[in-house]
Amino acid sequence: INQLDVDKSNLSYTKSEFHLMCSTLDASMSGGGTDEETIYATMRKLNTQDDWQFLQKTFGIRKKDGGFWNSDINGDLKKWLSDDLMDSEVDEVRRILSESNISY
Repeated sequence: INQLDVDKSNLSYTKSEFHLMCSTLDASMSGGGTDEETIYATMRKLNTQDDWQFLQKTFGIRKKDGGFWNSDINGDLKKWLSDDLMDSEVDEVRRILSESNISY
């Protein structure tokens, strides 16, 4: 996460807007069930590779409560996505990002 380079002059949003996106993603993957549409909508907001890199840096490493049935995990945004989404849904995230020439 710390190794991700970001050109802050190339960001589409303010730091507080990125924090809000991270909170939205956290909420969409916390607790029971996953809100895939909210995840996709958040990814559609990203316009540049730097947006994606900065979103990951802002998300950082977080503890994800696995709930009653699953174990807790500590991980970055990609770890959370791969834990919560099926492979086809991660592929959809990749596709959405690629529409803006963003590499996952």
